Amino acid sequence: QITLPPCIRPIAQRFCGLAFHGRILYHAATCVGLNCVIDLYTFATPNGRKISIALEEMKLAYEVHSINITKGEQFTREFLSISPNNKIPALVDRATGV
Repeated sequence: QITLPPCIRPIAQRFCGLAFHGRILYHAATCVGLNCVIDLYTFATPNGRKISIALEEMKLAYEVHSINITKGEQFTREFLSISPNNKIPALVDRATGV
């Protein structure tokens, strides 16, 4: 069991179906190690770092894809298909494609 702040709970619930009882997070058996792989599209900004910290704290497997916002990479067709409002960070769950 892990105690998480309220701002992190929606991420855990959405991407791995984790359950809360009060402030305590209980891991689903299918979400341990590499069974729950997430693609993180981000850049080295304060908001971009917050999600990687949350994923690390939840011990979720993820792969980082750098989106260089100083070069306008957030406006590419490929990234807009992931994040239509061209904002980072963006997450994609490989299991569902969402």
